[in-house]
Amino acid sequence: MIHLLYVDPDATRSAWLGALLEASGFRIVGRATSGEDALTQAGQCQPQVALICLRLPDISGAETTRQIMEHHPVPVVLLVDPPDLVGPGARESARCGATAIIETPPAPEAPGHLPKVAALVKTLRLMHEIPVVKRKTLRPHLWLPRPAPTGPPILIGLAASTGGPAAVQFLLQLLPREFPVPLLLVQHMSDGFSSTLVEWLRRTTPLKVEPAEDGVAPQPGTLYVAADQKHVVVRSGPVLTLEDGEPVQGHRPSANIMLESLARTLGPRAVGIVLTGMGDDGAEGLLELRRRGGLTYAQDEQSCVVYGMPREAVRRGAVQSSMSLAELAEALQKLAGPNAPDKEKSP
Repeated sequence: MIHLLYVDPDATRSAWLGALLEASGFRIVGRATSGEDALTQAGQCQPQVALICLRLPDISGAETTRQIMEHHPVPVVLLVDPPDLVGPGARESARCGATAIIETPPAPEAPGHLPKVAALVKTLRLMHEIPVVKRKTLRPHLWLPRPAPTGPPILIGLAASTGGPAAVQFLLQLLPREFPVPLLLVQHMSDGFSSTLVEWLRRTTPLKVEPAEDGVAPQPGTLYVAADQKHVVVRSGPVLTLEDGEPVQGHRPSANIMLESLARTLGPRAVGIVLTGMGDDGAEGLLELRRRGGLTYAQDEQSCVVYGMPREAVRRGAVQSSMSLAELAEALQKLAGPNAPDKEKSP
């Protein structure tokens, strides 16, 4: 049984959703209807995961999450109504330290009820295993990089491990649907999980999400997720190639292989980002990308679940700047050029 703190001011929804969660293997050890009550409960009931509505009658669910992560860290899934999935609501949610954001399931009689409840259950189970640490308030000032002199990037490479699914979800939610640059993700995961990750990101983010396939030319506004047990290599075109090479330092797909190929093929027209995760995969590849003129970034320590991969990249001198997820999203929109649509204006 997974111990759950459930924070919801809607008594009717709390009754039917709480019953469904308990039938799905969760034990609700704490219930709250306000942010202040949630903060008290978080310190008393010791949940393994918290489910918090963004809209609360006193302080917001985002502020509640921020305080929980500072004082009683626990994985938090934010329930967000559809109007708040874009614009200021999305940005507030992404900055607060929650491990996932998911759309509030509709009532039992409404269309789409069962699939969205199933998605919520899957997300809670996935997130409750993520280790979290006390989170400090993010720095208020944002440094934005200058676009490469050769023009906007052609492809953005992402590397992640522990905590990566939630980090990638945050990042995609803050980008517009029409984001004009494709992205390629190497996420360390158990065999068989890549398809689940693709489906989850499709449901919870505005961009297209596709598995990386051999011979595919990356398209704008699309995230390509590396397949299980296949290295993904970027070749001239650019096109994606899947290879069966040996694992590199235990990883297949390897972020180092992906980023090194990005460096060789696109050089200054590529961006590389190392996100939360254990180990050092991606550090050498990011360094090679920087050597060849590409732009290189890492998720900052304050916003990481595990500051292993970013730390190693910083230690090797591969990182030009470390940023929070919200800052990275803003930086990527600036890099994409003046014609990139604004998130708030995107439908």
